[in-house]
Amino acid sequence: MMPSDGGRGPDVVSVEEKWVSSDLKIIVLDKYKNANTGSDETTAEIRELDRSEPDAALFEIPTDYKIVK
Repeated sequence: MMPSDGGRGPDVVSVEEKWVSSDLKIIVLDKYKNANTGSDETTAEIRELDRSEPDAALFEIPTDYKIVK
């Protein structure tokens, strides 16, 4: 296989790093660096995650709710 620069130097490598929470089944960190464009780096990260039960009031139907036909 011919290196991406035609054999004149080191291969250009893009790197992707993912961290997955096994108990939540979600990606908590996703990094991607594209060496072809130099300094392009994308990072998505969950920094604060509240795992407590949500307020039950969020799921209550409002008292003034009506179905209109």
